[in-house]
Amino acid sequence: MNSDCNLYLDKTFEALDDLSALVGSSALPIVSQIGFYLSETKRLEEKAKQFEKIDGVVFDFIITSFNELVTCFFTANKYIKECSVTGKGEHYSFAEWNKIFETLPGLLKVINFFQIENELEIILEDNGIRVITNLVENQNITNFRKKCYEVLRELIRKKTLLTYKITRDDNIKLDLFLNISHSEDTIYECIINQNEKFKLGFSNIFEQYQIGAHEAAALPRHLCLEITQDLQLKKHQGIPKQFTQVLGEFQIIHFSFLFRLVSIIIPFRGKLIKTSSYQRVGDTGRGDTLGIRRDVNVLGTHNICRYVDLFKIISE
Repeated sequence: MNSDCNLYLDKTFEALDDLSALVGSSALPIVSQIGFYLSETKRLEEKAKQFEKIDGVVFDFIITSFNELVTCFFTANKYIKECSVTGKGEHYSFAEWNKIFETLPGLLKVINFFQIENELEIILEDNGIRVITNLVENQNITNFRKKCYEVLRELIRKKTLLTYKITRDDNIKLDLFLNISHSEDTIYECIINQNEKFKLGFSNIFEQYQIGAHEAAALPRHLCLEITQDLQLKKHQGIPKQFTQVLGEFQIIHFSFLFRLVSIIIPFRGKLIKTSSYQRVGDTGRGDTLGIRRDVNVLGTHNICRYVDLFKIISE
């Protein structure tokens, strides 16, 4: 646990340096104090042998500092007249607050690519940070994708996902969501072949990106990856009609990334399970080699689950 916390802090301090560069000299006192409080929290929690949520005076300081950092950053953006932060992040653990500060520079860079109309709202939700704003008319989102790609890949390397949604009514509304809820303790397990008891494991984040057939039918042409029961990988330009016109046991996972839309079709619906029921062996990269093997023996053969590291695949 000690090494985990040191790793969290190292990454967070690097991110705080990035924030100082992004926001400017006005942020230096805030950044320095955040670093001090996180270090002190780590020391006290390490001493108590527990790493639960941050609360009390330390929490009040951190959320206030978060607000001040965001305000300082957007003061320099000529398109933003008002920025508000809602949600308190009161359920965030020590590791999650570190993840927030570690990924905040990348999120702010992406926001700055857009021309925003007057107001911007940042919401601290249970699974991450949501940004809601209206965009200035006549922006070509395609142009932003190349700019965003490297930043998004860096966020993905930190095992976070940034997705977006744009809706049009009287205004062009942008909804960005940075998901920080990946856990090494839980996987999204999907049966691929029921007869052979073969399974694939994905990040627990997958469960949050399930869509139904009706929503899938409304999507534009995009990259769709279909995993078949015999472990073939088929590529489609858009989701095939047989998956949008009927109900079935299959599951559609959809990621609306800024650089491209990606859907994954899995033969059977998955469920969240604790990784403590598995013994890790081999590489857990693309799933080419065995990632996780269950300790028990089923019908004389191992009940096998290959873990597919989506973060590694996308960031390469």
